[in-house]
Amino acid sequence: MTDSREANDRTESNLNRRTFLKASSGAVVGLSAAGLASAGDSDQRIEGEVPYPDHSKLLVDDSLTSLTPQYDLLTLDKKRLQTLVEKAGLRETQENEAKDALKDLWQKYPVRKVRDGNDFVFTLAKERSKGGVTKDEADRFTTAASAVNRGFGKENGNRNGIDAQWYGSMHKDMTRHTLENEFDLYSYEEDDIVEASPTPDSDPCNGCGQLVESADWPDWVKDGVKKGLNEFAHHYGHYYDPNQYTVDLGYGITITFNGLGGAPWFCDYEMGEAKNTSYSTKREHLGRALHYVQDVSVPLHSGMGLEQMNFEIDCDFDGCEVLDPYYDLHYSYEEWVKNNFNSGENFVDDYDNMLAWNGDPWDCVYEVADSGNSYSYEVFHLVKENGTDFDNWNSTDYNDLVEATANPVSHAGGYTHALIDQIYG
Repeated sequence: MTDSREANDRTESNLNRRTFLKASSGAVVGLSAAGLASAGDSDQRIEGEVPYPDHSKLLVDDSLTSLTPQYDLLTLDKKRLQTLVEKAGLRETQENEAKDALKDLWQKYPVRKVRDGNDFVFTLAKERSKGGVTKDEADRFTTAASAVNRGFGKENGNRNGIDAQWYGSMHKDMTRHTLENEFDLYSYEEDDIVEASPTPDSDPCNGCGQLVESADWPDWVKDGVKKGLNEFAHHYGHYYDPNQYTVDLGYGITITFNGLGGAPWFCDYEMGEAKNTSYSTKREHLGRALHYVQDVSVPLHSGMGLEQMNFEIDCDFDGCEVLDPYYDLHYSYEEWVKNNFNSGENFVDDYDNMLAWNGDPWDCVYEVADSGNSYSYEVFHLVKENGTDFDNWNSTDYNDLVEATANPVSHAGGYTHALIDQIYG
């Protein structure tokens, strides 16, 4: 656990609309359709605001994100990183190699945290030319990251997979809460929608991603993206990072795309089916559509995707490796939110903070993902730095995590309302 920080030293990372440029050792891949959907109906509106509008965010700027998906080795507490290496259980020579790699990287890429209005931003302390890290530096990032990830896993449960996102019970709770408080349906109608809301976790939609699949990319790029997102997000259709990326994969392949993941398209497909069918089928598709707008309110489902995948930064015609995804970090955080939705921190109270009206399902997911994304680095940073024993965190970090969770959860409530309103408004 890190030392307590002053309350005004809170930080969160909003990677919102960053440009992720990979040059010499291109390793980042993405998933998106060729074009963006419209910005939504002109009459879209929102009532209410996030529960913590003055929350100070912790951000990371392009000088770091353009280096490597493993840039957190430069932003996290140095003693904490060394401790995680020691917990990895490596041979002495391997442990020393990982520690030496960290020291070399800290010397080459010193980082400072600067204030930007109400927020704080991690940035490189020295000017440097554009482009990715060298092959030797990339190897050092990989060596250190592998040891740190292994240590984090051993410290926090050593899970080898993620069972769900918000859990079926979370989707049901979110859906029923909005239906009971904002709409007047028969109980059997409400039950149909509620029961369908978690089903995409066990029955991913086969037709939802057709537009996403049409992207003209090599098959090994698509396979790498799906593998990476499926590793930590259960399915690429349950994730969406709204940032814009330009990616140099090497071998003359450069990809420019808008967003990472497929959730807006999956939601749009299900809402189309809901509008074009009747009775229980209509309600089933509506419940399934709600799943996607609720999923992307999880900051780790709308940001830090490449970082959670922990991609090997060298891609070749055999594909892009996933080194060691952060199962424990992702799973444990969402378990904590579930346990505090109707009790503890009672995030259900924040879920009621806003209502949205928006006739464009694609844009509903985008708006929620945009909010979740703005807290994604902060959540990643706090959990990785403190571990998953949330009860033993210092009060400052714990309060920051509460606020960084409550704000995007309120967007989930608002836009769950917007989707239901499209059918029963």
